Amino acid sequence: MRITQADLDEFFWLHQEMQIATREAQSATVDNIGRLDTGVSLLRQAPLPTREPNTLGVLITRIDLAATQTALQQAAVKAEFQRSSGNTSLSLIDDTWDYPRAMRDAWHADELETRRRQAAAARAFVERPGAGTMLIPCPPLGSIIYPV
Repeated sequence: MRITQADLDEFFWLHQEMQIATREAQSATVDNIGRLDTGVSLLRQAPLPTREPNTLGVLITRIDLAATQTALQQAAVKAEFQRSSGNTSLSLIDDTWDYPRAMRDAWHADELETRRRQAAAARAFVERPGAGTMLIPCPPLGSIIYPV
């Protein structure tokens, strides 16, 4: 198999982004435990690259990343709606809802969402200047060490 250096760079980025998206989803889930407001926070994800790749493997990996992002987003939205509707139900049942805490939770959630959105935008793939577009042999199996 052959790949260009530019495609290999994007391939590494795509795999790293899958790992980051999973960690972000886990982090967002933990951050929302005990959250008392009724707002819904979305997972922020880095945009998919739009450059034209030289090999098909990159396109397939983009589809894999998009599917991963979609699945994580749907699971997060479902959990958020359940949390939000549960909080609304509790406030309707006994009217002992802590409004000041709910407002603080909403502000904190908005702050976290803004930071996550900025971090996702900063992670967008940028093609390295001078990355080769000539087809070269793929690295040997087992020799690729993914960035942490």
